[in-house]
Parts: sequence; C-alpha cells; structure tokens
Amino acid sequence: MTLDDLKAFAEELVVAEYEAIVQKLTERDECAYERGQHAFGRYEYGVDLVGGRKMGPKDEDFERWQRQLLQYKPRKILVLTLHKWKGERIGVMWVSSTSRDEEEDPRFFHQLRVKNFEGRLRIISQYVICVTCFGTTVRPDGKPCEDCRGARWVFRDGERFRLPAPDQIEVVITPTDPKSLLVLEHIQSTVKPKR
Repeated sequence: MTLDDLKAFAEELVVAEYEAIVQKLTERDECAYERGQHAFGRYEYGVDLVGGRKMGPKDEDFERWQRQLLQYKPRKILVLTLHKWKGERIGVMWVSSTSRDEEEDPRFFHQLRVKNFEGRLRIISQYVICVTCFGTTVRPDGKPCEDCRGARWVFRDGERFRLPAPDQIEVVITPTDPKSLLVLEHIQSTVKPKR
C-alpha cells in the first residue's frame, strides 16, 4: 500500500459512506436499503461506520430522518499515514466527522485504520477522538485525561492494536481549530525520520 493507494481509497470511501448514510435515511424499500448497506460493506471488515436502522420504519421515522439528513455531509480527509505492523502495511485515515457543523473548520474525529484484506483495502478498525480532552490529553480542568489515559483516541470497533509510529505522512487539509492543531502536531512528531 502506498500513500496514493490510501488517498484513492479514502476519497472513494468518504463519497460511498455519505451515499450509504443518505440511503439509510431515505430509502423506503427495505430490500433496496439492505442491498445498499451490503454494497457499502466492501469497504469494511469487522467495523460498522454507517450503522443500521430499525426494521420496518414508519412515515414519522422518515420525516425525522429527513431533518437529520440536513446535518450530514461527507467527511473531510485531514491526514493520511502509513505504518509497518506485523510485517504488513497499515494505512490510517485521520478524518473529520460527518457533521455539517464542521464544514468550514474540519476537526479530527475518526482514526480509520486500513489494511489490504483479500486483495482490496478495507477499514479494519476505528477509533474516535476522546470527547473529554479532544485529543489534547488534558481535561478542561487541567488534570490528565482519565478517559483516554493520554492516548488521545478511544477504541470504537474492529481490530484493536497499538499503532506503531508512521513512516510516511501526507497532510491533506490543515485544520485551524487549536485542539486539532495540537493533534496534528502530535501525529507529525511521531513520524519516523527517513534513513
């Protein structure tokens, strides 16, 4: 896997994920909904990015979901990194949330770990930014964050493993949010120097 491979996968994924969210919130035909969710599964292995919905939704569910849909947008890719782990290449997509609130000022939200699995790139685990310290390792009261224990990220699902230092990095978008800038500085500081 190269950074170009990871970037192409990331760009395809953020569009497909948004389309799957739209379909989840608007598709009334249950079979078509299931086919769409199954198709999105080709990007995942052991994780659930989009989540499901209840069976047999009613009209009022669709009305509520239509309002929710206004809050969503495709994620922004902030940083891409490559790592060596157990003899394999692991790619990490450091991305924003799908919240429209962050459209003009994207912030770090998800860390999506990608591996070549059965001949194609797939997300194998996801971590979310710690909502207590927002990746700074310090709580608002100035004490060390006990929720993430200084890791900045909290495991959500998939394969759990300690991420080794990256050997390659590409900053796609530099965030302007001060807390996200601290996270970016940390990511950049962990990159192994080239020999």
